[in-house]
Amino acid sequence: MHENVPYDLIASALEGACNAQEQNELDLWIAQSPANRAIYEEMKSLWAESQQIADNFSPDAHQALARVHQRIGAGHKAKVFSLNSISWAYKIAASILIVAGALFFFVSNKKPVQLAAITDNKSNSEIVLSDNSVVKLNKNSKLTYPEYFKGKERRLRLEGEALFDVTKDKEKPFVVEVGQTKVTVLGTYFNVRAYSLEDSIVVSLLEGKVEFAIEGKDAKVILTAGEKGLYIKSKGSLTKMEEQNTNVTSWNTGILKFEALPLANVCTTLSEHYGISICIKNASDANLRFTGTFKNQRLSEILLSIEEATNLKAVKNGNSIIFE
Repeated sequence: MHENVPYDLIASALEGACNAQEQNELDLWIAQSPANRAIYEEMKSLWAESQQIADNFSPDAHQALARVHQRIGAGHKAKVFSLNSISWAYKIAASILIVAGALFFFVSNKKPVQLAAITDNKSNSEIVLSDNSVVKLNKNSKLTYPEYFKGKERRLRLEGEALFDVTKDKEKPFVVEVGQTKVTVLGTYFNVRAYSLEDSIVVSLLEGKVEFAIEGKDAKVILTAGEKGLYIKSKGSLTKMEEQNTNVTSWNTGILKFEALPLANVCTTLSEHYGISICIKNASDANLRFTGTFKNQRLSEILLSIEEATNLKAVKNGNSIIFE
């Protein structure tokens, strides 16, 4: 029973690096006997202590063995651990060294693999991170992230646009690197638009609170629900304002909603949503108001609705559409 203690599996679980299959294997092992559960709980307790003493850790096998006898109690818990075998006692001592010294051996030397999710111009993608945070990636975007989060923060990098639904963890902030900026949160719901060909990076907050900052500088803004942060690359400027665009996440939901919106704004939203240039020939028509709600409809259907509401005509000119 004591010859098959899954030390590496236990250490991985305590580190938070187990996948579903590995966690299931560990759960089955723990459930096999009270002895297994006691071993796991002891290692879990020592792991917690190791986080506090890691900076000054200096492993000593003899001290570890003495600690095993002191904390487990060779006589008191003989029925559980059967510590009559010296080899088993040393295995438990070794397990303590594995756990207590994990930051110097198992964890420190095991770096999480960096993964990348890349979308083309035809489809979106959904990524579930190791902490159960969900990232929905828009077209023509790239998300670089670790297979599991290690250390004091959850850090990843975005190029393009994504919607983040972040699992709350007060002890480990969630950090999104975006060009020359970064967004720091504990747990919230927000959208980031940061395409390389655009001169701006926009963070729109739907729920919670985030910090939007320029990397390496003191400039930062704190955003609350209903606000957005705007970074202009060419100027290096960072500001916050009210988010008036009701279609920030339309690329994800498929729903476009316009409430008495100026036609110029409608054209901008449609251009971004459908990936085609849509403009207005006469400046005097830019302030015409349009109201309508559409869900996963073809662009031609929306253009027809606008034509009927404004008495304008949508004319295709090469790769663009002009209202005239």
